[in-house]
Amino acid sequence: MRHAEAGAGQAEATRRPAVGDAPVDLVIPYVDAQAPGFRERYVAAHGHEPIPCQTRTLGELRFALRSIEQHLPWIRSVVLVVQDEAHVPDWIERRQLRVVPHEEFLPAEVRQPCFNPPALFAWLYRIPGLAPRYLIWSDDQIALRPLARRRFFSRRATPRCTLEFASIFRADSPRAD
Repeated sequence: MRHAEAGAGQAEATRRPAVGDAPVDLVIPYVDAQAPGFRERYVAAHGHEPIPCQTRTLGELRFALRSIEQHLPWIRSVVLVVQDEAHVPDWIERRQLRVVPHEEFLPAEVRQPCFNPPALFAWLYRIPGLAPRYLIWSDDQIALRPLARRRFFSRRATPRCTLEFASIFRADSPRAD
């Protein structure tokens, strides 16, 4: 009986924490194409002008932050990742989120400024103080209803990787192709 009790205690000690116990942060990479010097740095890095539909700002960040506050109350902190301070909107209240410029987590050998989202995402784990579990959220991504942790993480606290397709058209409505 002693052996079984010891084994049970050891398994309990090495078990991962439940999702409800693990803090989750949310990271929003953000670029303001109107920031001073952005266009020049982009052209120097790519050899062409930024693509307007990829860099224009329509105020989505404000709605994304509001939806996170309203529908994801279990998020510990929101981290806004920017190239530099010039990319931080004037209306941002820093007591509600943390602003982290690229220089705080990108290694020196990585070419800066970084305009490649997948490359940037690969280094996010180096953000000082970031929770081991975090979500990457786009500035134009909006939560329209409450979303539970279990939608993003399993009971074992591992990430859920699922695709969900939803049509914006009703099945019986005519589509303009």
